Amino acid sequence: MKQLILVLLGLLCLIAVEAKKKSLDNGVYWELTENGTLIISGKGDMPHFRYNKKKFNAPWFKKYNNIKHIVVTDGITNIGDGAFLGCKSLISVNIPNSVTSISYEAFSGCSGLTSVTISNSVTSIDNSAFSSCSGLTSITIPNSVTSIGGGAFSGCTGLTSITIPNSVTSIGYGAFSGCTGLTSINIPESVTSIGYNAFSGCSGLTSIFLANNTTYVASNKFEGCNKLTCFYRRVPIYYKSDGTSYSAYPYKNEITGKYALLTQNGENRFSGKEFEMIEHLGSGYLKIKDNAHYGLVTTEGITVIPIEYSDLAHIGNNYIQVCKNGFCGIMDLKGNVIIPTSRGYTNISRYNASSKTFAFSQKGYEGKCDAQGREISKTKLPTTADDIKSRGGYGSAVTITNNGTKYYKVGKYGRYGLTDSEGGVIIPAEMEYIETAGTNYLKFKINGFWGIMDYKGKTLIPTSRGYTYIGDYSQTQRCFPYTVAGYKGEVDATGKELSRIKVEVPQKKVATTSSTNTSTGTTQKNETKTQTVIVEQQRQAQPMQTWVECGACMGSGNCPTCWGSGRSMTGKYSCITCNGRGRCNQCAGQGGHYQ
Repeated sequence: MKQLILVLLGLLCLIAVEAKKKSLDNGVYWELTENGTLIISGKGDMPHFRYNKKKFNAPWFKKYNNIKHIVVTDGITNIGDGAFLGCKSLISVNIPNSVTSISYEAFSGCSGLTSVTISNSVTSIDNSAFSSCSGLTSITIPNSVTSIGGGAFSGCTGLTSITIPNSVTSIGYGAFSGCTGLTSINIPESVTSIGYNAFSGCSGLTSIFLANNTTYVASNKFEGCNKLTCFYRRVPIYYKSDGTSYSAYPYKNEITGKYALLTQNGENRFSGKEFEMIEHLGSGYLKIKDNAHYGLVTTEGITVIPIEYSDLAHIGNNYIQVCKNGFCGIMDLKGNVIIPTSRGYTNISRYNASSKTFAFSQKGYEGKCDAQGREISKTKLPTTADDIKSRGGYGSAVTITNNGTKYYKVGKYGRYGLTDSEGGVIIPAEMEYIETAGTNYLKFKINGFWGIMDYKGKTLIPTSRGYTYIGDYSQTQRCFPYTVAGYKGEVDATGKELSRIKVEVPQKKVATTSSTNTSTGTTQKNETKTQTVIVEQQRQAQPMQTWVECGACMGSGNCPTCWGSGRSMTGKYSCITCNGRGRCNQCAGQGGHYQ
């Protein structure tokens, strides 16, 4: 009998406890204890209250001032819309592993909430789920969450830090807008999109770290973030030969346009310093550019080659080519100098592992060096047009070949001249124009008039004659055609005019008639005017004279006795035939005559 009484008392107590629980829907219950703990129990989803006409507010709405803690027991799979909307007295929330989603405005306006534990089962945090929870100072989002809805944490002014896991792929519009306490945020590489105004109004935000995988970043994402100086986007990740990633990564600051070397935790390897460029250069090394100069560092931020070179490149094995003041040298990956730039090498090729040498170029030379920097061979190179241009400070240099000998037509400030194959000046760059006029001759232009020179710079036909045109030398006719005001003609290589034709410009008069309506349109007035038209007359030049070689000197123009030396055979006296002149007496040195 006594045992029966005890059983009945137990059942009565259980019935009394169960009587405190109040049903929501679908096997979900709620209970508010005397110490202010609201317990949500049962199995399945909580109902939605925000847009449910029958249950616009949760049944505990009138007791909000008494709720300090919320415990959701295992078995509940969803936190409903507006479930705890505006519960300002709430201090903490414990969400179990059975919950997979936190719905719209579930905790919005819970300004007293300071602590939230979200289980690893939650996959989505809906729009405005924790908006205006100004008492929250930090929150850890578990690795199970894949999306953070629009305005999810907007207005959380007390939030100073937040960890976004690698599982999150999208961040909705205004997700963290108005979080004035946030100073930095790290967005993982899993995130592919960031919504409109996601961080707008975060006035305390100074830095953001963003993986390069993000393909969509909406406009105005940082509007009102006046203290933001660093918006780092990670450049493509490189891997070591063993397949592991580096412990430091290059990031681009989208605000300054410069780059920083950061760890996975956002630590700057160079104490906040940014660079114009950071580029991967072999396993574990980075090429860095600053103030238009380059250097080499390790991915751990250790300087190998100081930032003082105009260029830097990896050229095989453990060798780095460095350039300074137009000259190149070689250093190894420890920063040791193999070939100094002071040698004046203008280029050094990639290291040849089979011959264990570098090929180099030096002004006018090329050769090879070994891996210790010792010169093995050195060969003089033929001079090029670029060499002539560089040496003489010319604006242009063009190769000209005459009788197998190389010359250069050079230009400077719109004037032209001629140099020999080594750049020696033959004709100063003072001519308006200069070009070949047949073998052994050059025609040049000064003040609008043309003349002829040879390849030694000797003037054969001066511009003072006023020739407005000179053609190329004819080997068969042995002359240049020329044009001078009102005349055409031919002149030989000594400047002697062989023919001259006056060019007449006939004129004819052409009558033209015009009609004029002077008053009412019935009076007609005819006028005849005479217009002079200049007609160029085409005339044949006079027949060319025939050149006859001198029989005494066989056309050479030299004295047939001393052959141009002007001396006797002994060399002691002058030649008696030409009296020391060295020219042929028969043709006066012309080599012949026209007939």
